Amino acid sequence: MTARSLALRALIAAALFAAVVVLLGTLVPGAGKRLADADPAWLALAVVLEVCACAGYAALFHAVFARPP
Repeated sequence: MTARSLALRALIAAALFAAVVVLLGTLVPGAGKRLADADPAWLALAVVLEVCACAGYAALFHAVFARPP
C-alpha cells in the first residue's frame, strides 16, 4: 500500500467521521449543545480508543478468517 492510498483512506475515514458528527448534532435533540460543551481532550481520547477497537476487531477477524479451512 502506497503512502498516497493510505492518506486517501485516512481522508475518507475522517470525512465519514465528520459527517456522522454533523448528522448527530442535527438529528439528535440536544446533542449539538452537549458536543459544544464537551472537553476536546476527552473527545479525542474517545476517537483514538474507538479507532483502536476497530483495528483490533479487523485484526482478529483477519487472523480467524484469512486461512482456508
